[in-house]
Amino acid sequence: MEICNSVSPEPPVKILRKSEIKTDLKSLISDDIVLECELSRANADAKWYKDNCRVEGNERYCEEEEGAFRSLVILNTELEDSGEYFLDVGDDNISFKVTVEGKTDFVNFNYLFVWYKNDNKSPISSLWP
Repeated sequence: MEICNSVSPEPPVKILRKSEIKTDLKSLISDDIVLECELSRANADAKWYKDNCRVEGNERYCEEEEGAFRSLVILNTELEDSGEYFLDVGDDNISFKVTVEGKTDFVNFNYLFVWYKNDNKSPISSLWP
């Protein structure tokens, strides 16, 4: 009689509650963005991509793993961070659209321009912008 030691394969990794995940994110320059989802297995491998290129962790891009949760944190966003982000977990994936917009600081200055001729105190013309 032959004894067979077989290990049953692990079930496929799935991204849980996909329909509840906010995948269209907007941010202002210098804000932080967190892309996050929960996987069906805590020991699953996950890889993040931006515009089809593998995201390499650095001082602004942080890949985080806490139990079954996977996240990509983008710190101090810049306009160039806009794009499509993609999480690949082997058996499943999800895309996020990130849009980073510039801050608009509107300052209204009102000036009165007055021209004088030859140091005379009587104006020869004036202009409001």
